[in-house]
Amino acid sequence: MSTAGKKGFYFKEFEEKSVSPFDKLFGIFKELITHTSGDFDEAIEWLRELDKEYELTDENYTIEDFIEDLKAKGYIREEIDENGGSGIGITAKTERAIRQTALENIFGNLNKSGAGNHKTKASGQGDELTGEFRSPSAHHEACARAAGLAVSMERTLPAARSMTT
Repeated sequence: MSTAGKKGFYFKEFEEKSVSPFDKLFGIFKELITHTSGDFDEAIEWLRELDKEYELTDENYTIEDFIEDLKAKGYIREEIDENGGSGIGITAKTERAIRQTALENIFGNLNKSGAGNHKTKASGQGDELTGEFRSPSAHHEACARAAGLAVSMERTLPAARSMTT
């Protein structure tokens, strides 16, 4: 059945985008590492719990495979703490990925808008009170505007004076 030329809605079975097991787990891991304030062990513990409940992994790709991929890709590293014990910590690459995801979540849906509705001939005062940071051309432009205003006031003042006398 051809849908060309027909109007209306066409419904079909949902087709999920193909995402690698690492990318799927890494997205969840970034959220968990954020919620655990960078504690790798706690984040992996939570990921294991989620895996038990939602079957995120299978026999072909396990949480241990994911941890090895994190090491191989430079997202985590072995660390030695001050007591001489070893543990795993996140790297700057992981922190950068977390920040990037946060920025995409915040600003990802912003689109450029139109020019806006700014129909005015007068310029506003702005946030600069003294004028010391203006560029020379802006300063000259402001002086020219002020001089033009003074000239136009001189032209209207004599006429206004003659009306009152």
